[in-house]
Amino acid sequence: MGRPDSLFKFETINECSLRNLKNVKIYFNSPSAFNDPFDSSIQETVFTLSNDDLVEIHNHYVKEEKAGGEIAKSYEELPSGFREQVERGMHKPLSDLESMYLNDLGCSCFTESNTEILMWSHYANGHKGMCLEFDTSYEPFNRAFNVNYSNEFPSVSIVKLLMDSREISLTEETLKPLLTKYTGNMKKNGECFIKR
Repeated sequence: MGRPDSLFKFETINECSLRNLKNVKIYFNSPSAFNDPFDSSIQETVFTLSNDDLVEIHNHYVKEEKAGGEIAKSYEELPSGFREQVERGMHKPLSDLESMYLNDLGCSCFTESNTEILMWSHYANGHKGMCLEFDTSYEPFNRAFNVNYSNEFPSVSIVKLLMDSREISLTEETLKPLLTKYTGNMKKNGECFIKR
């Protein structure tokens, strides 16, 4: 989906929002403070680890000379106990990912439409607030990610987390929990967010 020309932010009119408007600032909230428990629920995210993933992880470590052995062509060629070793090793990158979501990341939510009644109701103090418009040709609005809507928690591949030895990078794969909203009966409003 292409980037829209504008993004909109609904806000209550209060001292904080007026100060931010005067100082040309945007508030970035921590995902741990979101009012919807389904938003950015890293604890509920499903981390998949297939046989093919294990082969990819093994071969990566062999090529990087971080592990001995030969390149494996199939799951059956992996060393005995490799799955258990990887599953034990998953705790550190998962802990780093959770820490990134809950402590290091700030985000601000926007929508592609300024005419949604529910947005005015929920985020603009029952239609008494304001709606700000931002041009997406400027930073940071040109770096917004689309939000996905689902009735299920996202599934994230653990492969990239385990193969990145330095730090977890913010990609659409690692941001899946943050970029997923629970739909239920909610209408899709084309929301997106920008990270701090």
